[in-house]
Amino acid sequence: MTLLTTTEAAQYLRYAPSYLRKLVMLNKVPYIKFEKAVRFKKDDLDKFIDDHRVDARSAY
Repeated sequence: MTLLTTTEAAQYLRYAPSYLRKLVMLNKVPYIKFEKAVRFKKDDLDKFIDDHRVDARSAY
């Protein structure tokens, strides 16, 4: 299992770290919390990406 920090996960998603923290606060992206530390599973981020995929046919 690969765990990423907020900065690493933001780079992976190509988001600003502040935007990723906002998504965490809104419970829009899965995360793991160890006391005050927040970590992200790479597999969860991949699923997050897949869940937001828009098929070209359905975009119209």
